[in-house]
Amino acid sequence: GKILLEAKSYAGKELTGLYKKYGGKNFDETMIKRLPVKELAAVFAMSFKPEGIKELLKVLGVDGLANMGLAQLGINLDEFIKANKGDILIAVTGLQQKNLTDSSAAVTNNSFIQPDVIFSTSIADKDAFNLLIKAGEKIGNNIPANFPLAYNTDGKYFAIGNTKENIDKYITGGSNNSFDFLSKINNNPFGGYVNLQYILKAFETSFSKDSAAKVVYEASLKMWDNIYMKGGNFEDGGMVQSGEINLMDKSTNSLKQLNQYIGLLSKIKIEQDKKIRVTDIKMEEIYKDKMPVPPPPPVKKRN
Repeated sequence: GKILLEAKSYAGKELTGLYKKYGGKNFDETMIKRLPVKELAAVFAMSFKPEGIKELLKVLGVDGLANMGLAQLGINLDEFIKANKGDILIAVTGLQQKNLTDSSAAVTNNSFIQPDVIFSTSIADKDAFNLLIKAGEKIGNNIPANFPLAYNTDGKYFAIGNTKENIDKYITGGSNNSFDFLSKINNNPFGGYVNLQYILKAFETSFSKDSAAKVVYEASLKMWDNIYMKGGNFEDGGMVQSGEINLMDKSTNSLKQLNQYIGLLSKIKIEQDKKIRVTDIKMEEIYKDKMPVPPPPPVKKRN
């Protein structure tokens, strides 16, 4: 009922040295517990030593370019590193169905899925981080006024996203949600979780109009449950990662389930191709007598 993945990555001498020196500690679980929802679509958290960014840019030979770019925003690379503690979180906290209507009314009642996203980072130095916020505000001046964007900070964490209510709740930190998936991904520099059931259910209406798409959707809903991923620890000269893809049927062998699922998708694809070929043939038969006959080529007269 599950698929397990194990991997180990190796790099050159310089990059390996950087990772051994600047590799992060375990990611900050508090940043996930602050999320103001009970059910997530996806979340990724990581920890690193910001000083490693500068050293990596030096190895790549682009530290000068990085400083030039940051200088245009009124900051430099050292201030950026000083401001950040090295903890990052990206979360999709919800998938909301919206209706799209343009001003000309040419497009009405077309639904689309809008994700609620939160990006958060931990703060090492408040004054230095305030410089980053001011630099971000300069960039924000070029963003349209109606673009949904909100940010907030409590001096320890900074959060930005497209839903002000969620951002404010996150910074308040009153949720303290102890998610079940945390025990599967914690104690690592990187951890991630994807709730496939939640995501699939959010897109249900998108698959209801086409019979073949509906069959694929229902098969996928019965197949996929969630994904756990973790890694970032350095062991025996390489960085280790692992993942776990859970299926809804916990009692049947995962390889057997995959064969059945892929077989169903292949069958539907073959049937769809047949329908397209039959339609093309019928259309050709309908219009073949109505197609204009090209005139014969002119006959050249011989002298």
